[in-house]
Amino acid sequence: MADRWHLLKNLREAVERVLDRFAPQITTLVQQSVSTEVPPRTPVAEEPTTESRSVQPVPAEVVAPTPSAPLTAREQARRAKKQAREERHRRVRELRDQGVSIRATARQLGVSNKMVIRYRRQDTCPDWRPGRRGRTQVDPYKSDVEQWISGGGRNTKELHRLLGEKGCRACYDAVRRYVNRIVGSTGKPGRRTGEVKPPRPAAPSARKLSFELVCTPKPKSEDGAPEQKAEPKLWDRLRSELPCLAKTWDVASELVRMIRKELDQPLSDWLTRAEQSGVSELKNFAKGLREDESAVAAALSESWSNGPVEGQVNRLKLIKRSMFGRAGWNLLRARVKRKA
Repeated sequence: MADRWHLLKNLREAVERVLDRFAPQITTLVQQSVSTEVPPRTPVAEEPTTESRSVQPVPAEVVAPTPSAPLTAREQARRAKKQAREERHRRVRELRDQGVSIRATARQLGVSNKMVIRYRRQDTCPDWRPGRRGRTQVDPYKSDVEQWISGGGRNTKELHRLLGEKGCRACYDAVRRYVNRIVGSTGKPGRRTGEVKPPRPAAPSARKLSFELVCTPKPKSEDGAPEQKAEPKLWDRLRSELPCLAKTWDVASELVRMIRKELDQPLSDWLTRAEQSGVSELKNFAKGLREDESAVAAALSESWSNGPVEGQVNRLKLIKRSMFGRAGWNLLRARVKRKA
């Protein structure tokens, strides 16, 4: 009997590989959706003073252009790594067009086979967006922070105490960094002036999007508030814009429902549909299931599960690795019997 957990894991990885191929299109769709939904913010109009009225404007040709600041050593190293990665991606694509195999390409460039496969699959060089900001514990209280700043709040310690009373578990430094990021100045809180450009939206990674397929949605978070997720809406748009992703979602979600016993359907019908879907990743996944079709069919139809066996194997491996080189058979046998 096959393991249902590993079936979901392998299916998610296949969907992730499909999403990797459409990474540029996903990024474009995310930026377009944000640009159409979020209106541009207008600059804050300042009251003209007597000094500003008396000063004459300086012609544009008199103003000397400000030289760009030299790059730091860290920025230079980052740029050099990016250029080397782009050159490596270009070489992999050239060798692929020349008919060179994956192993020969990896041997020639001195990289791993997985990197060559990833570069051959993606049209553009992958960029991991260094410095991207993840979700913090202060994000659910963004409206409270903005209201506190608009009300003239300047003491971040006071804000940290107020958020703590509302259930926020973030430390003081996290609140201080969050306030400085909203204000947009240096360490001193204040009101931002001038035109405010909204940051470019970061598209969710293929791994994060693939988990939306296999994870059960939770109606509420730990604090009792309903979770706000944008991925299902993005998936709906991806399905409407990219037919390949729509086919991938329909076929893969059908197997997920079969694994969870929500859909009673023969495995052979799903394998035929996956092989005829036109998605190479799903075809390879179905080919692997064909080799062990009877065990997979038993996992989908029987009420039994090998989860307890997998748990015992994991426990034995944990004991063995924790005592490697420090215990003999007698001590290992004693630990296994004591834990049983």
